[in-house]
Amino acid sequence: MDELDAWIEVNIINLIQLIQLKTSSNCNTHPNSCISYKKLNFMKRRIFTTTALVCCFMVCLAVVADLTGKWTGVIKIPDGTEIPVTYNFKADGDKLTGTAESPDGQGTIDEGKISGSDISFKVTINNMTYPHTGKIYADSCGLDIEAQGAKLHVTVKRADK
Repeated sequence: MDELDAWIEVNIINLIQLIQLKTSSNCNTHPNSCISYKKLNFMKRRIFTTTALVCCFMVCLAVVADLTGKWTGVIKIPDGTEIPVTYNFKADGDKLTGTAESPDGQGTIDEGKISGSDISFKVTINNMTYPHTGKIYADSCGLDIEAQGAKLHVTVKRADK
């Protein structure tokens, strides 16, 4: 029993000394004592970076998920005419559907696709098809519309918030 007690006592003393060495702030005289702090700082940075990336990813997903709803804007034609437009988007994964309204009438959103923050779809009103491409932002969508050979731009903002 005495040998076992002596062995335990020596190991406890060694453990205490190791803990004191590892927790000492004197890295210059004991360079190995800072290894655990270096590893700890590395792990803290890695955890922080991973958390930041996950948060950014979640914000991007929230922006895409936030596309569903009513969006309004005004198309400015080169001759100065302003045409009010309303889009009722419905996002389902990477598919986009819904309706579009203008003074010319109402049409459906067809062939709608969402890829990250990019969207594309076609709107057919009075047998005329208007291809749209655009980008989703936090509080708006920028849309480029092809209409009879011309390219028009409109920025729509959420109407139901």
